[in-house]
Amino acid sequence: MKINDSGKAIAARYPDGPQRWGLGMIELAITDSERTLWAVTLDFLGVVVLIVVVVLLTILHRLVQRVDTNVAATWEMAKRVASNTATTWQLNGTAAVLKRSRREALIHDDFLSKKL
Repeated sequence: MKINDSGKAIAARYPDGPQRWGLGMIELAITDSERTLWAVTLDFLGVVVLIVVVVLLTILHRLVQRVDTNVAATWEMAKRVASNTATTWQLNGTAAVLKRSRREALIHDDFLSKKL
């Protein structure tokens, strides 16, 4: 087992020895072509993960935009409903006014029917 350059940097940090702390880096017995294959594979996986992250973030961004648009439309509609119902408190007196108007109209109708 041979400690590589990264292990030397760790050894300088931990004078008691990196292996005591479980930090020693062991050089594996692999060929250069295997090392290249591992590097290419890991690079490829990194690119795939990056693409997946970009796609997921794009989907999230579009969903957030749709939510924002719908919230704005809901807020606009709520303001319109509020302005349309701002005077509904006056409807309580409408029935009494209509009763008086009806009575008055019946009086006029009665008067006009007697004259003709």
